[in-house]
Amino acid sequence: MMGWDEISTSNLSRTSVIQSWRSKASLVDAARRGYRAILSYGFYLDHMESAKYHYKNDFQINTILNEIEQKRILGGEACLWTEYIDGNMAHSRIWPRTASIAERLWSSLYDQSECMYDRLAKMDKKFFHSNNEQYMKDLSRFVTNPISLKLLADICEPLGLQGRNRNRNYTSETLLNRFVDILKPESEQTRQLRKITNMSLLYSIFTSWKLNKLSIDSNDTEILQLSENLVQLSDIGINLLKLLDKNRERKIISARWYYYQFYMLKRLEYEVSEIRLAGVRVVRDLLEEFDPCAFDLFNLSLILFFPLLIIFVQRVTFIRRRLLLPCLLFCFHSCAR
Repeated sequence: MMGWDEISTSNLSRTSVIQSWRSKASLVDAARRGYRAILSYGFYLDHMESAKYHYKNDFQINTILNEIEQKRILGGEACLWTEYIDGNMAHSRIWPRTASIAERLWSSLYDQSECMYDRLAKMDKKFFHSNNEQYMKDLSRFVTNPISLKLLADICEPLGLQGRNRNRNYTSETLLNRFVDILKPESEQTRQLRKITNMSLLYSIFTSWKLNKLSIDSNDTEILQLSENLVQLSDIGINLLKLLDKNRERKIISARWYYYQFYMLKRLEYEVSEIRLAGVRVVRDLLEEFDPCAFDLFNLSLILFFPLLIIFVQRVTFIRRRLLLPCLLFCFHSCAR
């Protein structure tokens, strides 16, 4: 018998196999207690994690288990639960990320993530998605010009199980035909853009993002909101490029402005329900090149103004007696209470 790790009890038959899905701790515990075990924790495809996340799911247990206990670990399983998946999207949800899980389970050594992605891209093009025919066909359901919508879709990602089950009341009869349902689990376009260091090229990309909204003729509210968010994202990106060009030597900006941009990026990334605007990661990388400086002009003005205010209050007897002393006494009594 094989069962989830909840079956692990004191009187469980030794011939049973325990499948660890909640954490790796139950995998180690099962092996130590003499049970054969399988790991599925960290390999759930319906959580819409990246191939890198699955590939880096640490399977090295030789420092925890002895040689006999290690032999009880049979392997792992890639899991795809289909609460938010139908037959039309199953192929894109399974491949190519499952290939990274297979390599993780069949390989004794870890490779660099970029090298893994290079192999994955070749496999994807040759075996899994040799062309984007079905992808473009799905996009054309929303617009007459799917090329413009593809630019937007390529830098968006669907949220996983936790991100979808708290936003809508899904049932087995709910149609999975929205924009989120045709998005690819991982934005390869975003991953490639994050490697670009040429500022001129990034500027042209951000400009194309900004103009893309004009070419999308859709009535879908989610697509329209994402297009508007992409315009705002491109404006932030262009401003950051200008700042980087002006401050090549000292990349220092106001802390208040710096953290406000982080807030804006977070809002743009998750504002549309169940969808992540993955292109935000490109702009966030640019923002992180700066160092926030808390000592900006606003704080400097406060520092200069405060001593002048104290001097003024001390000079004017009326203010000192009628305002300053009552305020100090009020604060004193409040603290005393």
